[in-house]
Amino acid sequence: MKHKIYETYDEYLKHQGSKINEEKYLLRRLSKWTTRVENFQKKFKLLQLLHIIEPNSRILCLAARLGEEVKAFRNLGYDAIGIDINPGDPQLLKMFHLPKELETKDRYVIYGDFHKIPFPDNEFDYCFSNSIDHSLYVEKLSSEMYRVLKDKGRAVLEVVKHWKEFEVFAWEDTSELITLFEKFGQWGKVSLENRIEIVLDNPRQYLILDKEVPTVNENSSD
Repeated sequence: MKHKIYETYDEYLKHQGSKINEEKYLLRRLSKWTTRVENFQKKFKLLQLLHIIEPNSRILCLAARLGEEVKAFRNLGYDAIGIDINPGDPQLLKMFHLPKELETKDRYVIYGDFHKIPFPDNEFDYCFSNSIDHSLYVEKLSSEMYRVLKDKGRAVLEVVKHWKEFEVFAWEDTSELITLFEKFGQWGKVSLENRIEIVLDNPRQYLILDKEVPTVNENSSD
């Protein structure tokens, strides 16, 4: 694995938070917001069919940027909220023709650092993120997900190998991630799900972190 070095944690936060402020990046995300929501919904429906994520659950999306994954989960009936160190100017939401959301609790994404999640213990059924490669302290992230999950909770992490300007750590093979999270010694079970990659022909795999060892029925695919 390789890691990006920052002199201070403030430098890391400033750099990671600046991505959404880049004009080209922001315009691209704005133009594809609805399409990204639809793509997330397709993947989440498959996660349902595979019993990786069960219906009627409360879900926390980590590093959710403009909240496309949160919107997708809500469209499917989930109680979902996202956090990000730069959730964007609320005025941007009006450009998506989203409902007027005046209270923080009704926003798709609120401010929050996934190394110090601003929610109490045992709050969520699932944590979801496609941005763990942006984590500076992966073990701290792991501990925070474990803390906010309920006793039978599960973290579902979409993983793909990138190494660009904003990625903080990278791996050669996803098996390294299994070894890494097992080494932390917190999770009841660490596994990798690649059936969605095959069905959607999309180079995404899912690292599954179970707070407790699941029973056969809890992780079956009928």
